[in-house]
Formats: sequence, structure tokens, C-alpha cells
Amino acid sequence: MDDDTSDDDTVDDDDDDDTFEPVDNAIPYVDPMIGTGGLIYGMGALNPGPMLPNAPMKLGPDTSIGDLVIDKTHAGGYYWYDSTIRGFSHTHLPSTGITDLGHIGLMPVLGISDAQIAPKGFWSDYQHENEQARVGYYSVVLDNGGIQVELTSTLWSGIHRYTFPATAAADEPHVIVDVSYANAQEQVASVDSDVTIDPEAKEVYGSNNMNNGGFSGRTGGLRVYFVVRFDTAFADYGTYKNGVRTPSGTSESGVHSGAYVGFAGGTSQVVAKIGMSIISVDQARANLAAEIGSKSFEDVVEDAEDAWAPYLDDVTVYGGSDLERTLFYTALFHLYVLPTNFTETNGKYVGFDRAAHDADGFTYYTDFSLWDTFRTLHPLITLLRPDLARDFVDSLITMYEQGGAFPRWAALLGDGGSMIGTHSDSVVVDTYVKGVTDFDVDTAYEGLYAHATGPVPYGGRPGLDQWIDQGYLDDSQSGSVSKTQEYAYNDFCLSVFADALGEDSDAAMFGARAKNYANLWDPEKDFFRAREEGTGDFYDKFNEWWLNFDEYTEGNARHWRWYAPHDPVGLISLFDDKAQFISELTEFFENIKEDYSGLLPDPYYYHGNEPDIHTPYLFAIAGRPDLTAKWVRWVMTYRYDDTPDGIFGNDDGGTLSAWYVFSALGFYPVSVCTDVYVIGSPSFPKADVSVGENTLTVIAKNASPTNIYVQSAKLNGAELTKPWFHHGDIADGGTLEFVMGDTPSSWGQGATYDGHVVP
Repeated sequence: MDDDTSDDDTVDDDDDDDTFEPVDNAIPYVDPMIGTGGLIYGMGALNPGPMLPNAPMKLGPDTSIGDLVIDKTHAGGYYWYDSTIRGFSHTHLPSTGITDLGHIGLMPVLGISDAQIAPKGFWSDYQHENEQARVGYYSVVLDNGGIQVELTSTLWSGIHRYTFPATAAADEPHVIVDVSYANAQEQVASVDSDVTIDPEAKEVYGSNNMNNGGFSGRTGGLRVYFVVRFDTAFADYGTYKNGVRTPSGTSESGVHSGAYVGFAGGTSQVVAKIGMSIISVDQARANLAAEIGSKSFEDVVEDAEDAWAPYLDDVTVYGGSDLERTLFYTALFHLYVLPTNFTETNGKYVGFDRAAHDADGFTYYTDFSLWDTFRTLHPLITLLRPDLARDFVDSLITMYEQGGAFPRWAALLGDGGSMIGTHSDSVVVDTYVKGVTDFDVDTAYEGLYAHATGPVPYGGRPGLDQWIDQGYLDDSQSGSVSKTQEYAYNDFCLSVFADALGEDSDAAMFGARAKNYANLWDPEKDFFRAREEGTGDFYDKFNEWWLNFDEYTEGNARHWRWYAPHDPVGLISLFDDKAQFISELTEFFENIKEDYSGLLPDPYYYHGNEPDIHTPYLFAIAGRPDLTAKWVRWVMTYRYDDTPDGIFGNDDGGTLSAWYVFSALGFYPVSVCTDVYVIGSPSFPKADVSVGENTLTVIAKNASPTNIYVQSAKLNGAELTKPWFHHGDIADGGTLEFVMGDTPSSWGQGATYDGHVVP
């Protein structure tokens, strides 16, 4: 956050919020380069290429440092610190940390030879000063040949525009269509490809089945069909396989196959339009015709901006510095990288049963990073776009109906099985609690109940028998502590759902299980600890700093010490008193470093991963909203910026971006599956927030980088004395008013939490 307010809209304390200028066009404030860098545990894994909201066409560059591809850093295909572009592909899983996809690589070159059709033969170095990225547009000049590549895209289609330098007029421009291409090819490989060239139609078409990636390898592969249509007649063409060219060849198949097309010497510019489909080549053509047709490159860039505008207009902020606006609207933009809309232009989608279905009454999505996104992304989408939230729930229910279970991490055409817990529970129930109930509630409950009580084909709970019989997982289960805590959260959500549906005995059973997280609390150490199999004794080796993934998932004992978001009152009661809780939590924050490198997770508060990102808001629940304000603003200042390193960790499907949006607005959903928002520290003087078809206006008088503490608050004209409120209070819109100051006040201190507490 920018401390220099001399050139922004922040004014003196006595000024009225109406004096602030609203953002009437958010597009220029979105910077797709944010989150494309970072070191290992602090990297965002995003790709700067163009995409529409939730689009399957995620067109962009794939990079490396020469031959060096560091796994994880290339999960999104692109890594800002690289110097080499390997190609431009059309599918990615950005912001996940999972290396996968990269279907159909295109690369322009000058001339053609056997050496060039080898992967390293068409790679090119590039310079960041010759690169641009904005909403709906990406451009770079390749060092090899000085060729400019420009990209834009629609939902299922995209356009490449190649401009060749006049100095290379004697060399025939070519475009290599590497059908067996994959993001980070050493880690992700095609298992089957086919390609056909139709010179008369100026087309190259075919398919590629990728089956060895982080998720595609677990879910049966993903075959993408494609058609590339050029605007310029071919002067040369051919196919290749295993590094051997077949000049004038028109078809090839198998691993390591591809095609190339050439154009007359002196050709200055070539446009390639590509359509793709999960159904067929014919559908790829239909998608291309429906979305792009005869439109120009500039038309599609403009269409992309028009498509993004309503999503960015869901929140209009007033005032703030350029930096604050950039961080906010880029975060809002990143909410719609995932999940992926798999519904094609004919209204059909391919589901978990790998068959094509009509999307009847909803839009089908996949790629749900549920362990991450249930915390922030889904609650924010439910607030801003309840119709989209319903589509997400309908998609999860459809996966249950067609695949036999709710997924743990819905990826492509199956369950990727990643992470822990069963957070379809959390997403479905939180959506229901927030008033989105027009889905098949009975089928949803049936499927969620199934994976909480018995074996399911996928996506269930490892160690379920232990969970049911002894109320915790012991050290025979990897991540036993974290899984125990997550299962308790999941069962809390099911208790809420069962209670709402009148399933009283189920509600009591799940409610009792929701308290089981406390079974691993060691009152001597004041930490959650693993218990040994058989004896039930606490595991004798304990180090609160150690990243012991045998006991804790992606964190240490300190990160998981604060994890019972569904029962914060119960968590606080495990300590001697609130004073000890606040003291220990304060120590957790005061030891973090402003300039932590990201090479390893911070052993104290670690914003690069999910287990502890709610913890700044626990201060308010414990009676110290001033400390919530202090540390929320600290995180916003030191863990987000407008550089490629600007998201401190994998964005995880928009999770960290949603955290920022909520926090900038001044409230946060600590307890998913309840309707409670905890108040933090609004950073803009005013914001108009879409709540479905209604508007919530958040006013923060005197808000600035130094005026971070709430002095008083009103909700819909009534004094608000507690640092939380309920979704029902804002479901129809309204006004949330704060007066901010630069010193802590007594406002909200000592309030007794009256949110939904585990009975």
C-alpha cells in the first residue's frame, strides 16, 4: 500500500465522502503481470496472457530459462524471471501451483528446417521491455527474428497476430503448430496427437490428448480438439513427427507430432484464429465461428474489455491512490481465472462421465480448487454474483450425479484428489446459508452425507473410520492434525445443512463431530498435536516450527494452531483466557518479517497459503478489533504490491485475491457456512458493492493509509457496536458507515461474539 498520498484522492478528515472521484473505468487499473513472479513459496503462478472471465481459452506464453524449467514456478506456464519463450499455448491452470496443460503450441519463425521443428529449435529469448499485457491483450517481440506476437481471446477461441520485420523479407515467415506441445514439457507430456493440414481452407486442425500432468494424469487425460485458420495463403506446409519433417505432408498422428505452414517471402503480417473444443473438431469450428467469425483482432480486444467491464464494475471504489486501485481491481480480475467454464457455444459440456451433456438451466464449470477457494473466493462470488454461485453449486452436484461423488479438487474431467477435507460441503452449505437455495438441495445433501459417512469412488475422507470411531485421526494418517481440523469444519457445515433441512438427528451427529478438533489440543503445549496410533498418546516428537507434513498439511504447528474457524469461541476457550489467546496471537504476528523472501514458508504468520489467512480477524472475535485492523492493513501493505511478485504465494484460484478484496472493503467471512462477517479496516473512503441486483455502499470517513482504526460504525443507520454483522443485514443492499482514525479506539472492544457457535 502506498504511504505517499500527496498525489491521490485522500483528503483531510473533515471532507465528505462525496468529494472523492469514483473509478468509472476499472480496465486501466488491471495489471495482468501482478502475480507472475515470486520465489517458490511466494510465487503467484499466474499467466499474463489474455482470457475472458472463467474462460477455458487461457492463451499465453510458456517460459523457461533456456532449458531450465523449475517445477511449480511454471504451473501457469509463465514465470516473470525467465528469459525464454517456448511457445504460446491455449490451456493453462494458472494460480494453482500444479504443472499441467498447455495444449497446442504455436510459434512464428523465419524459415524452416529440421532443427527448428525440434522443441528447442523454435524457442526464443525475449525482453520485458518488449512485452505488454492488459485486459484482453498480450504482446511480445521475440529476440529470434524480431517477430512481434500479439494475442487476444474469447471464451473458446483466440487470435494470434504475427508481425514480421521488413529486414527479414528474404526469409519465408512460418508458423509451427506443435500439436503435442505441453506446458513445461519435461513434466507434462502428450500421450496422443493428430493433425491435418487443409491448404485450400488455410487451416490446420486436429487434437491432443494430455494425460501426464499434475491433474490430467489423475483424471484420465484431457483431449482438446482445435482448428487454426490463417488469413494468408500457404506458400509452404508440411508435417513432422519425432523430429522428422514430411514436406507437403497433410496429416500425421502420434506423440511428438505437429505441422508447419509458411508464407511468401516479404509477408509482413499473418493472423491466425484458433477455436478449440472438448467435444470435436467440428465443435471447435463452431466455437470459432460463433465467437470470432470475421471479427478483426481489434474487434476481439474490444469485445474482451466489454466482457470484463461488468465483472470489474461489481465494485466501484472512490478515492484511494493509483496503487490501491491497481491492487484492488487486479484482485477483482483474478477472481475469475478459475473455475473454468466448460459449457461450449452449442450449450453442451463434457462431464465427469466423459460424455457430452446439455447444460439445462445452468452453466457447467470445472477446476474447483476447493480447499483454497471455500474460504474467500466462493463467499465473495456468492455476495457479488449469486447466480454464478448457483452455477458453481449446480456443477458440483452434476459431478456427483455423473461421477458418483462430490470432488475434493474438481480438475478437468474428474477429481484431482488434491488437498484435504471435503470442501464441497463448505461451498454448497455456505452458498445455501447466504440465501442461494434454488438448486437441488435434496441431491446435494444426499451426496455430501455420503462422503461424510462412508466410502465413495473419489473425493472422500481418508481415515474416516478413525474419525467416526475415535473422534480424530492418529499418526497412521498423513497430515493427521490438519485432517482432523478440516473434517471438524466439514461436519460443522453439514450440521448447519442438516438443521436447515429438518434432519435433526443428522444435525446432532455432525454437530458433535464438529467439536472433535479439540481432541488433538495439548493443554501443556497449547498446540494441536498428533496422537499415536494405538495408545492415543501425543506424538513425542514436537517442534512448533517444523514443516512436518506427516502431521500438518502445508504448514507447521503454529500455522494450524488457530484453525477452528467454524468455532472461534471454542478455540479461544482452549487457552487460559482471552488475554492469553490475544497475547499468543500477537506474538504470531509480531515475529513476521516485512521482506520475507518466500524461499520457505514463513514460520510465523504465512500469507502464502490458506490455513492461517483468517487469523488477523480472530483478534476482533476475541475482543480486540483494533489489532485486527492493524494486522489486516499490515498484510495488505507487505504481502501485496504492483510488481510481478505482488501476490505472496499461489493465488490458488483467486483465494488470496478474494482475501484482498474483502479486506479492502472492510469485512471478512471468518466462519464459512455461517452468515457472519467480521469487520477489519476498510481502505477506501467509499465503495459501492453489488450484492446481486442490490447495492451495498461502504463509507469509511477519513480512511487513509494511516487512519486504519474504526472509531465508530453504523449499519443501515443503526449504531453498530460489535465488530461483525450478518449477511442478512446486507442481502438487500444498504449502507455500512465507518469513521476511521489513526489511533485505536474503544469501539467494539470486549464484545461477546454472537455469531453462529458450535452448540
